[in-house]
Amino acid sequence: MASLVVMGPPLTGTTFPLTMQHECVIGRSGFCDVVLNKRSISREHARIVERFGEFLLEDLDSVNGTFLNGRPIHSPVPLQDGDRINLYDVPIRFFRFEESKAPSSGSMPAYQDVVVPTDDRQPNRLRVRLDNVLGIIQQLGHSLDVNVILPKILDILFQTFPQASSGEILLVEKDGQLSPRATKHGHDADGSTATDMPGDYSLSRQTLEEGVASIHNSGDESCESALESTFSSTMYVPIVIGPTRSALGIVILETEDSQAKFCEDDLAFVSGAATLAAQAIGYARAHEVVVEHELTRHQLETARQIQLRMLPTESPQVPGYSFAQYYCAAQIVGGDAYIYHRLSDGRLMLAVADASGKGLPASLRIAEFISELRHCISSATSLKAAMDELNRSVCRSDSDFITFCLVVLDPQKHTLSIANAGHPLPRLRKRNGTVLQVGENRTGFPLGVLLDNPCHPVTINLEGGDELVLYTDGVSEAFNPAGDIFGMERLDDSLLDSVSNAAERVRKLMAAVDRFRQGRKPSDDLCIVALTRMSS
Repeated sequence: MASLVVMGPPLTGTTFPLTMQHECVIGRSGFCDVVLNKRSISREHARIVERFGEFLLEDLDSVNGTFLNGRPIHSPVPLQDGDRINLYDVPIRFFRFEESKAPSSGSMPAYQDVVVPTDDRQPNRLRVRLDNVLGIIQQLGHSLDVNVILPKILDILFQTFPQASSGEILLVEKDGQLSPRATKHGHDADGSTATDMPGDYSLSRQTLEEGVASIHNSGDESCESALESTFSSTMYVPIVIGPTRSALGIVILETEDSQAKFCEDDLAFVSGAATLAAQAIGYARAHEVVVEHELTRHQLETARQIQLRMLPTESPQVPGYSFAQYYCAAQIVGGDAYIYHRLSDGRLMLAVADASGKGLPASLRIAEFISELRHCISSATSLKAAMDELNRSVCRSDSDFITFCLVVLDPQKHTLSIANAGHPLPRLRKRNGTVLQVGENRTGFPLGVLLDNPCHPVTINLEGGDELVLYTDGVSEAFNPAGDIFGMERLDDSLLDSVSNAAERVRKLMAAVDRFRQGRKPSDDLCIVALTRMSS
């Protein structure tokens, strides 16, 4: 004769015969053929019917579902000898033949891979729990994804506690809310479902705030009503990490078996599992930071390559003149830039710009500015008109300000026309060794500060041996380990020595800055452009 054997609470070990030509309805209602007194079971949850010598299992639109060998069913399915049926979290075995039926003593485990620990088998109980702890530790080495690790830990907790009917691991998200990362209803569930489990939210919050694990029993253990939930025992265990015991989440485990309610030893074991879970979460989050850092570094390196391609790689070739430049970002990308541009009438434009700030935001602003600069220089009717249009462009972009110094060299007349918008004053080293500031009384506000920001260019003559040095404030405001600033006096002193060309001038200036810094990293971007009129 075919039969059903209930493998877990509330009727562990009970056998129900299945007769031919009969319908067996299973549910919470007292009118069912098999009455399962659990709140997770629907009044009429499922049924088994015999048709032409074959037994079929059918779900009766239950709230929590019916499962056959771990898979949910949605239409009648045939049963085979030894099949595992789960009415949500109640495990049942189907036996087609009397000789294959398991003993009805209740000794068969509800989950086939679990050894049921009992008080009279204490050594075996400790061995099982030790094996499960080792299983959790092994899971930590298999993945750095909490969405993979936490369901595995929950599965192992269910192996440790065969009486468990529901379990959940929740984590505290960035907004402070609790979010389920692993949920398990019954032993045949895989633990990866992340849906809310009915529970006491206030107890969860209290557990997180106090950081103390606890057991809460509710209901009437002696209630015989088949229509009401009678008993539940629930463990609330915080997941904390570090000396400050920062709350990362909570483990919740529940049983409805009044004969196997949780005890303090159980609480200690789950607390240990929560500690291992905290380590897993810590490792996973550290890995996420590393991955994010590597991604950001790769993106910034790409941005650096793009930025460097925007800057001239070679100095211009102009008879009777030499040019040199130096660029170094304080971070991977920077907000300084230099540019050379030949005009249609044979003159040469050279410029240095410095966007406020550092890093990626400044580099994006300066990239946009360089693009606009090329357009303005090509279309402007005068140096003053070009500066006015550039100022309006920066104002329209609603970005921070940009200091900017624009120089136009006329190699035929040997003159320099200089327009300065809030940038450090260029240095002119005369061939007799005198160092002068250029345009001290002609400097306007940085671009983007005022919409009406008139520019007043100044024009100077160049003699053979004269040098002009443009630079950003990363040069003049370099710091040494003691916090002293390089300053304008040291900058001018570094220009006193005579050199033969612009490249040598740039090398000497940077050597002076490096000596002063004494190994301290740059606190700001550095940019230098130098030109020298060769002596005849």
